[in-house]
Amino acid sequence: SEAAQASQDAGLPVLAVLPFSAVTATADSAFFAAGVHDDLLTRLAQLPSMLVISRTSVLEYRDTQQNIREIGAALGADAILEGGVQRSGDQVRINLQLIEAESDAHLWAQTYTRELSAKNVFVIQAEIAEAVADVLQAILTDDERGQLEKLPTNNLQALDAYFLGNQYYNQATSEGYSKAIVAYQTAVELDPRFSSAY
Repeated sequence: SEAAQASQDAGLPVLAVLPFSAVTATADSAFFAAGVHDDLLTRLAQLPSMLVISRTSVLEYRDTQQNIREIGAALGADAILEGGVQRSGDQVRINLQLIEAESDAHLWAQTYTRELSAKNVFVIQAEIAEAVADVLQAILTDDERGQLEKLPTNNLQALDAYFLGNQYYNQATSEGYSKAIVAYQTAVELDPRFSSAY
């Protein structure tokens, strides 16, 4: 893509974050995995030290049979981040691997297993972003690290409602937008300080 080419010309790494799989096949797990993916994508895209391929482009590769080299070439990505999210009882587990697109070589892999809480979801995302930036040699400023480590909400139910709202919103239909509004309103009612839901 033109954006990826511009980034490469500027010497910035180009990252594609493929949709995360839900390890447990339930509706709750599916929207939670999609929510974690969307939120991490947004956090990474805010970092000026790398270029992140858009959500719309990577969604084409959900459950794809194409190999990493083909995906990397199609998206103009230097590296591909893929993984799965498992939400079970009071625990969340996120398995990730970062792969160099051209060679299909593993650059980094990590499994995060934590008590399920809104805080831990955001802390894991910050750790992932910092680890990926480090591997890709994208230098983060103190301000960028501070931005990554902000906790938008400590309320897990509010986070669930927000993730659900995002899934409805991404349907880009009248019905989806209406359901998204209800979900976002629920998130705000549960945590009036949750600015992302506003």
